[in-house]
Amino acid sequence: MQDELLDEYNEKGEVIGVCEARKHLGWYSAGIRDSALFRDLVNRATSYDEMRSLIFEYIMKNETDCQ
Repeated sequence: MQDELLDEYNEKGEVIGVCEARKHLGWYSAGIRDSALFRDLVNRATSYDEMRSLIFEYIMKNETDCQ
């Protein structure tokens, strides 16, 4: 997920990259536990660093819940 996010930023710049990444992250998270909360947070993110942090937290939380 994070590699594709970085590609979006590098290719289109941060403003457009953030907007397009929101759409992709919504698709990727569909059906995963707490995905509605994740999408809500991601849709409010305004920078690459903020999105990256949210992705990391979401992945770590879901990995911990699965163990």
